[in-house]
Amino acid sequence: DVPGTLTVEAPDGSRRSIAAFYNGGLDGEEDPMDDLMLCSQVFPRLEFLALDPYWTGGTVSDQWKADAGTPWFGPLPLRLSPSQVLGNVTVDLPGDADAYPVWTITGPGVPIIQNVTTGRGFEFRGDAPIDAGRTVTIDTRPDRLTVLDDLGNDLYASLEPFPDMWSLEPGANELQVELTGSTPDSQAAFSADVRWQAGW
Repeated sequence: DVPGTLTVEAPDGSRRSIAAFYNGGLDGEEDPMDDLMLCSQVFPRLEFLALDPYWTGGTVSDQWKADAGTPWFGPLPLRLSPSQVLGNVTVDLPGDADAYPVWTITGPGVPIIQNVTTGRGFEFRGDAPIDAGRTVTIDTRPDRLTVLDDLGNDLYASLEPFPDMWSLEPGANELQVELTGSTPDSQAAFSADVRWQAGW
């Protein structure tokens, strides 16, 4: 079985969703007059079971692109020195629960990605760079934890041992992205779903 998606929409049009399994509560009582009289029915004990108790609503994202001779600070996309895509950016995470980024790195280069605020980070081994033209997706979500290239190859072993697939914390997060051995074709980006304790 796979879960369905339960979505709550606020009056301003914003939405929050959660993946959940139906558990019960739709079994209403029926009598012969219902077909003639019943226009609506209340289900006060509707129950769902969610494996992750947090709702998602909204995303945060950022991207970096190597560009020779251009400072990294400025309008998006951030443009960094091609010798090593290196830059610091502060990401303000709304919500009230940790969020798990999905990273997309386009080679060539050796990624080193850190959350300076929490002191956590992960990196590729120096002898296992991402090749030119290859794109690697690093999914840090706890139910995924995958490192796959655009050909479907599993590159988890290319990471340094015991990688810390860190999360973003609510509030300000200072991120540092480094891509040693990069060229002007190298890129880095991430996106994360904002997570909430309640659906409204």
